[in-house]
Amino acid sequence: MNQGEKALNDILKFLGCSDEEKLIFWKIFKSKEGYKVSAISKSTGISRVRCYYFIGLLEDKGLIYTDLSSKVSIYHSHTVEDIIKIVEYKSNDYLDLINKLKDNQTLLESLMTDSFFQSRVKVHPSHSGGVMNAFRELKNQFDFCSIYNANYLKSVRPNIYDEFMNLAPQKRVKLRELIVNADESMKKKYLDIESTNYEVRFVDFKDPFFSHIAIFKETVFITSFNADYTIEIFDLEMVKSIQTLYNFVWSKSR
Repeated sequence: MNQGEKALNDILKFLGCSDEEKLIFWKIFKSKEGYKVSAISKSTGISRVRCYYFIGLLEDKGLIYTDLSSKVSIYHSHTVEDIIKIVEYKSNDYLDLINKLKDNQTLLESLMTDSFFQSRVKVHPSHSGGVMNAFRELKNQFDFCSIYNANYLKSVRPNIYDEFMNLAPQKRVKLRELIVNADESMKKKYLDIESTNYEVRFVDFKDPFFSHIAIFKETVFITSFNADYTIEIFDLEMVKSIQTLYNFVWSKSR
């Protein structure tokens, strides 16, 4: 790696790029003709769905752009000069944000002890035993609904995927599950589950869906498997709104 590559890698780190983003960026950066997502996926070993996700992040950061002149989207890197300008803008923005954060430090710290907020929403590490134990306890007590991308969950958290699959036929409470963007083999696995308490439907989203949402009578858990955290919502108004949205998607699914 020469000094130029090292300097640009440091910039990618400064912009918060993950290892996957860096890998995809360098593939595109070193290609004059640009890359199709199929070629990016083949050369990096990253699935197409995940490639689209990381490409979106790189576009948001202003590092690459989409050439829409062809039938199939081709991705190109911005010039080094453009990237330098982006970093300069980001640096100035970060300095402004840091100063604002310092100015509002006391106000923000007061939120950490705000009982009004803490009585409605909590954030936990998703690997926390307490969260998982509470989740399992709720599953045994209440009817609930669930929505997640099973293919993605199986690839990133196979132990949790296996737990979901093993517990589904054993449900003593009613469970309705929406499985996002499932292929035919995955659909068959879920349709083969035999339980009077279990219903499953399938829904396709154009955009990536990487979270797991579990909706109980008075509580909602939203887990991000990428970022390793769980949001627990027990504000009844918010819970009811999420339940309404779920029921709408359920009615449109098959």
